[in-house]
Amino acid sequence: MKDVEEFRVVEEEDNECVMITDEAFWISKNWLRDWTLSKPKMHIPGLPDPGPEKEPFQSHVYCEHGNLTLSEGSRVRIGPKSLSFIQGLFPEWEPPLTSSESCVLCESYAASDSAMKEEAVAVSVKERESLRILKSMNPLTNGKIVLTGVTYALIPTNWVRSWMSWIGEPRRHSRPADVDNSIFLCSHDLLALDPCDATSLMNTDLSLVTLMQWEKIVAHYPGSGPLITLKRVQDEGLVCEGRGSCRECLLTSDSNKSEDCDVFIHILEKSDDTPTLESHNQVRIAMAANPSMLPSPSTRVMSRRSKRLRGEKGFLRLTCVSATRKSSILLLLCQTSLQEGVRLQDQTFYYEGKEITDESTTLEELSFSSGDLLQLVIERGARSNAMVIELESDDDTLGETSKRRKVPPAEGRAFQGTLLASA
Repeated sequence: MKDVEEFRVVEEEDNECVMITDEAFWISKNWLRDWTLSKPKMHIPGLPDPGPEKEPFQSHVYCEHGNLTLSEGSRVRIGPKSLSFIQGLFPEWEPPLTSSESCVLCESYAASDSAMKEEAVAVSVKERESLRILKSMNPLTNGKIVLTGVTYALIPTNWVRSWMSWIGEPRRHSRPADVDNSIFLCSHDLLALDPCDATSLMNTDLSLVTLMQWEKIVAHYPGSGPLITLKRVQDEGLVCEGRGSCRECLLTSDSNKSEDCDVFIHILEKSDDTPTLESHNQVRIAMAANPSMLPSPSTRVMSRRSKRLRGEKGFLRLTCVSATRKSSILLLLCQTSLQEGVRLQDQTFYYEGKEITDESTTLEELSFSSGDLLQLVIERGARSNAMVIELESDDDTLGETSKRRKVPPAEGRAFQGTLLASA
């Protein structure tokens, strides 16, 4: 503390001297400010204070090449008397004169870096104009809606995010490398995902762009690929043209998944057609085409049905429950009973068009994978709490952008339990 008080007296005398002679030296601003505090942060009881030649204070004055740094904001001037006083306490410290030249190498690198940044800005402006359709139809927010007859290309979400960041701030972010779609392929050079599985498009690592957008991307990033196209064909669902899914790797991946399992349930009434394998596949096609409309566990959402499906008021009624691979059909019946407000005896489950008669059957025994579909038939008149989202559109085509409005659930009977008679 005594040293600091003496230094302040010397510093005042030095300031007058510096104004007259202009002889001064550079010292770390942070070191000087901290050292002159009444309670320095650098001070550790029992240990000597670090001198201005120690890191990180040394790098505030000297660059990595041992010359004066370019940034003057990290250093301040002191006079010769202040220099002598501090060197008396820290003799190893050797500061540069304020008349010293800045590091030539650092100046060269800074100029080169500035030129590169300006060039990056010019390239980003050109790409933003050429790929404006990619920016306006942002794959990160378009909901992955797949329209019939339109060809899409798979692209990693990380690449799209990096590209968006770069064109937004080219001086701060680096231009992304070519698109690498090998992450979607297995070791057999086949697709490591199933396009007909609704959960595949829900994968956050995957985004979709139109074929036109892909071609524009390749024009600027010629090393991108391989091209993996996805198209929704009427009556066939989603298909990857020219490249099939690897069943072996899909089965291996499925067996290594956790025990947690999301179960999508298609709700039908007794008066509807009996579920078949065809209707099961049609529902999965609708789910894959509209991943953004799928319900999350414990929610109740209804999405637009395809023209070949029959449902209440023309809607495909879906819900989703959380389970495990060891969960039995009886447990699912209990979950849907509570969630949908129906009795156990009013429900019948179907999987791939086959009625499940044994309630002790587990999802694992059905070879059921997370995100797969069960169909549930409810007796007419049984109450359902499921919420319907109606898409107001004259066209019944899946994926159509339409206005939505909530429709309250149909009311069931007031009492379905045992009536209590009064004495």
